[in-house]
Amino acid sequence: MMVVAIVGNPSSGKRTLAAALCVQRSLTVIGPLELRAVLSTAGTPIASEAKTLLERGSVLSDRLYGSLLAEADGELDAVVVGRPRTIDEL
Repeated sequence: MMVVAIVGNPSSGKRTLAAALCVQRSLTVIGPLELRAVLSTAGTPIASEAKTLLERGSVLSDRLYGSLLAEADGELDAVVVGRPRTIDEL
């Protein structure tokens, strides 16, 4: 499994760069929009724990964030865009 992480300031072109990489390398984009879908549809304990923490304004641990990415992505190669810190950022 290959994961490419793109970080930067808001509106710095992270998703634009991710889209270009995905087309060129046949990757999947995983970002706040995709994680929102996982949190709203997945009935897993990991998604439930993450949603509760984000609603409280807590930061997700690296372990929990990694687990969410695994649920969102499965075994696919992916480009990770940004990292949500609160429910509002989803």
